Amino acid sequence: MTVKYSGSELKPFITGMADYEIGPLHGIIAHKVPKRWRTQIPDSSFCWNEMCSSGIHVDMIIRGPVRLEVAVYEQFGWDHEFAIQRSDGAEVVCHTVPVVDAGIYKDVDDAGGCALTKATATVIDISPIRESTLTHVSVVLPHRAISEIIAVTADEAVLPEAVSSQDINWTHYGSSISQGVSVHNPAKRWTEVVSHQLGLCLYDLSIAGNAQLDAPVARSIATKEADFITCSIGINLVNADSMRERSFVPALHGFLDVIRDRQPTTPIMLISACACPIHETVPGPTYLNEQGKCVAARRDVECDDGALTLQRTRELMSRVVHARQDPHLSLLDGRSLLGDADTQYLEDNLHPNEAGTKLIADRAALVFRKFLKL
Repeated sequence: MTVKYSGSELKPFITGMADYEIGPLHGIIAHKVPKRWRTQIPDSSFCWNEMCSSGIHVDMIIRGPVRLEVAVYEQFGWDHEFAIQRSDGAEVVCHTVPVVDAGIYKDVDDAGGCALTKATATVIDISPIRESTLTHVSVVLPHRAISEIIAVTADEAVLPEAVSSQDINWTHYGSSISQGVSVHNPAKRWTEVVSHQLGLCLYDLSIAGNAQLDAPVARSIATKEADFITCSIGINLVNADSMRERSFVPALHGFLDVIRDRQPTTPIMLISACACPIHETVPGPTYLNEQGKCVAARRDVECDDGALTLQRTRELMSRVVHARQDPHLSLLDGRSLLGDADTQYLEDNLHPNEAGTKLIADRAALVFRKFLKL
């Protein structure tokens, strides 16, 4: 007898999701920020990247063949793929499946309105590692595109992958470097690698260009129960030239206060910016030149006191951590993950390539393993 899960029946299978909407093909499009808060940030870049399915998985336990249908919507003409991770406890098997016939995402207005052109669903056939053996399956969705999860179909009942009470819940907040925009395989984003290696249950708020200390995102972090919270802060504030020293310090305090109101003792690790020579001592904004490289815009102002550089954001973050006297708050220098000697991995002067992303993942895993005493 064929069993098919669709619509709201799919919710238990989807991890990393805070909210959802129904897509053009009547499937589920996951959101990482609940509607009541994401609508407070009327920005087309935020809208797109918040909907991208970085950190969103379809997790299930299967005994026989399963068919998963997912439609994908993209904006920049990139190729996309799914990463399928299977484990039966004795063996782990990973492979990728390319996206076919992606639909198109279009901005409708500057306030975050968008339109999705209908796509053709990609059909992913998944089998147990060994016949009739329980296999844990995690389908990692494309991180640089929007995914609409349409249906799970099987010849017998399929179980959603339940979160164990023994799992460590990790919330991460970050920029395009965390979202992995220069990485093709979604399972090779550094947060995905770390969560897989350490067995962490990840809620990933990596939203390219938008690690802007927005209060609505702080509320999303605060209301998601976590055992460990990391926040990568600095690069987006300089990229956008969105804050000066006067606004940055109280904004960071306020962001942390919102989280602390709901989670007073959860360990929070602030992560300052990785090395990025174009902005170490030169403020933003950042723009792409004709060669496709990120460069700092020339500034022509008579007095530029208080403009943020990466060097200055690190100094101010250290001051904030010291001032708060919070025993559960710590600071990790991002240059310990990707430092001055590693900038050859910044393929566009800003984003680490796959080798650089792997370096970040390997180093972060060591730091987090020690911090969490795993």
